[in-house]
Amino acid sequence: ANESRRTSEYLKRAMQIPYEKALKSHIAYYKKQFDRVRLTLPAGKASQLETPKRIENFGNGEDMAMAALLFHYGRYLLISSSQPGGQPANLQGI
Repeated sequence: ANESRRTSEYLKRAMQIPYEKALKSHIAYYKKQFDRVRLTLPAGKASQLETPKRIENFGNGEDMAMAALLFHYGRYLLISSSQPGGQPANLQGI
């Protein structure tokens, strides 16, 4: 396959969709998978810090909400990279 040509065609089609419409469609499609799970852990003062500080201080045990944030971030990455028509998001391949 000619990946460069295929990518150009996808991009041309995508650029014809107004941003607001594309965003709304993306969020609706994504939420179908993301909203199936909820994880909420207690938030404290530490959860108000910037992310690099939160990661640095996580070992102190004062930011349980950070574990939930990382859990959801991992889910976001897997959902985003494992859509129909693409390669699976794992190290084993198909």
